[in-house]
Amino acid sequence: MKTYYDILGISNEANVKEIKRAFRELAKRFHPDVGKQKGKDYSKIFEEITVAYSILSDEEKRKIYDESLKKTQKPNFLANFNFKEIFNLKIVEDFFRKKVSSNYNDKDFENLSIQELIDRIIFSRNIYVQKYAVTLILAKKKLYAVRDLLRLLYSNINEEVKLFIIEEIKRKRLTKKVKEVLKEIYEIEKNPSVREAIYCCFE
Repeated sequence: MKTYYDILGISNEANVKEIKRAFRELAKRFHPDVGKQKGKDYSKIFEEITVAYSILSDEEKRKIYDESLKKTQKPNFLANFNFKEIFNLKIVEDFFRKKVSSNYNDKDFENLSIQELIDRIIFSRNIYVQKYAVTLILAKKKLYAVRDLLRLLYSNINEEVKLFIIEEIKRKRLTKKVKEVLKEIYEIEKNPSVREAIYCCFE
């Protein structure tokens, strides 16, 4: 059985500081940029680490996940871990669908944190909710807003949302680092439309 705790190499009693420390160490070791320098593809490993951290570092998500482990007699759904499996994980998905796909208004969304907006992009099945969340993340003008959106391009979110993220990022000044990440995503992305959109960023 492979759990989020196994992925980060920590015990299920680990506190927030221990979780963050484990994530930082693994992220440095298995970042796709590091793998590229070594001639290796670390993208899938990095995805595992990122998803595990996003769940365990959030008190509410972690509680739901821990409960799912207790209720599952044979919790081997992570044995062959991949991003698609995580987004189809019934307990997590059902929880977020109820939470983020309901009716919303501008004021409600404007008060959400960056992480809460990212949750809506990942788990909502409402394309308008996802796009609006992208717009608000960039509107907040936080230091790592573009980086957080780029990270979502590694995931299995809706193609239309990926294209929207790329189009919005293009409106910003593309730094050297952003271009490097886009090139990396271009190399591993299989969707022709998404690849073309990324390619247009360099024209």
